[in-house]
Parts: sequence; structure tokens; C-alpha cells
Amino acid sequence: YLKHIGVNIVELAHNHAYDTLKEGFENTISFLDNNNIRHIGAATNIEDAQKPLIIEDNDSSICILNFVHKDTNPTIPNGAGVYVNIFDYQRVKKEIQEYKRKYDIIIVLLHWGGRTEGGSLPDFYQPSLAHQIIDDGADIVIGTHSHAIQPYEVYKDKYIFYGLGNFCFSRIGYKTPNKNAKMFWMCQSLIPIISIEHKQITSIEVYQTDINKDGSVVFGQCHKHRASKLFYLIFSNRKIWNIYWFYFRHIRPIIEFISTDTMTLRQKFKKIGHKLGLTKNI
Repeated sequence: YLKHIGVNIVELAHNHAYDTLKEGFENTISFLDNNNIRHIGAATNIEDAQKPLIIEDNDSSICILNFVHKDTNPTIPNGAGVYVNIFDYQRVKKEIQEYKRKYDIIIVLLHWGGRTEGGSLPDFYQPSLAHQIIDDGADIVIGTHSHAIQPYEVYKDKYIFYGLGNFCFSRIGYKTPNKNAKMFWMCQSLIPIISIEHKQITSIEVYQTDINKDGSVVFGQCHKHRASKLFYLIFSNRKIWNIYWFYFRHIRPIIEFISTDTMTLRQKFKKIGHKLGLTKNI
């Protein structure tokens, strides 16, 4: 299926690389290799896991780096025989500067933002870190893990995507396995289309996909997720961002729970009361 839709590179530095143990990981690698799909960010030895992926033609050379941040909990037991490329800023900085001397374009793929999975905004540390990575020489930063679309911004004429959403995911849809919540944010994805000519990025167009309740897909160019003044206000001060964090952690779950249609409104309030210790369990 991946081959038929034109996928030719996949990133593997993420927190699910060891979900099906070494055998499952090796099956994934075999499938990709058999279908001529290049991969980056994880391997059965640390040297290959940390290697960049290089694309060269007569016009331009592109270096792709893929890392997984520890805050997404990419736990793999010692001696498991599977390695992911763990993000370490000092090493990342060194590699960007080294490869920038050899290649025209540096693309950094980051699996990050573990605390804000499902959130409409990234974690507080992410914008400043992304800015540092651009300052170090990267030409674009593309983030994953959020399962929800998060804003993108243009910093010093370079694009930063904090979270692309869900392009293809086993739980995608309006109904989660354990509750009938209308989690629309799991059904959306951003697709940046990057044009590279004459050793530089010449344009970036951003498209959005939405999966409707009937299974139909809407696809079109989108600008509404570009970082707004509110984004920069929230990230200008940790205390302001903490207000968003409180909403994300404590208020939004209640709103999503109330929006489910598996219980009556009375049952929902009784359930909330039980969680707060105010009523007996229903």
C-alpha cells in the first residue's frame, strides 16, 4: 500500500519502534527494503540508526536527519537489538553544522512533544529549541508525535512544523476503541509540499487533509494553522503558557468526555462527581 501511494522514505525514530519487539522491527525493515522504501532513524545497530539519509542529483543535495526526543518515552531495553536515534542537542548541533558544509539542504525530522500529545499547541520548550536548530543551520524542521495539527511558523524565512497530525494511523477516526468520543483532531493532517531547485528551497505549500464521519477525505491548501499573534503571546511567557497547559490537562478532557454519546448527561455528571470524590460510582 505504501509503495502504491508513492511513499519512498519513512522515518523510524519514534517511540513505537519496539512495539512488536525485534522480530516486528526486522519485519518492518524487510518490508521497506523489499519495496525500495528508504528509511532513517532506527536500525539494529546504533551506527546505522544515527546515519543521515542523503538525496543527491545533478542540481541539489539534501541531508535528512531524524531524531526522537526522550519526552516521547522511546524506551527500548538494553540488549534488545533495536536502536533509535535519540535526540541530544549538542550532537544534533554538531551534525547539522558538519553536514551543512557538505550538502545544500538540511531537513530535521523530530519526533517530540510527549507531554502535549493531542494538544493544539506544542510544549513550551519546542519553539525555542526549533529556533536554535534553525540557527545551527537547518533549513526546515518537521515535527511529529502530536497526533493533532499544531501551528507552523516561519522563523528567519525557514519553516518549522510542530505537529503534522495524523496522515495514517491505526486509531484514526471519530471513534476511539474505548469510547465514542468525537475526537476530530485525530482525523486531520498537514502535508507540506517542499520544492527544491538550484540548491535551495524555492517554495513550501501547506495542504490539509480531513477525514469526515462518512469516511470521505477533504484535501486542500491551508494557511489557517500558521502561527498567529496569540501563539507568540502564549510562548512569550511561561506563566501564560501554563494557562493553556491547565486547560489542556484539566478542562479539555472534561469537555471531550461530555461530548461523548455513550452516556446520558446525568450519567456523565455522576461519573465526573465520582472522579472528584463527590459521589459514589455508578
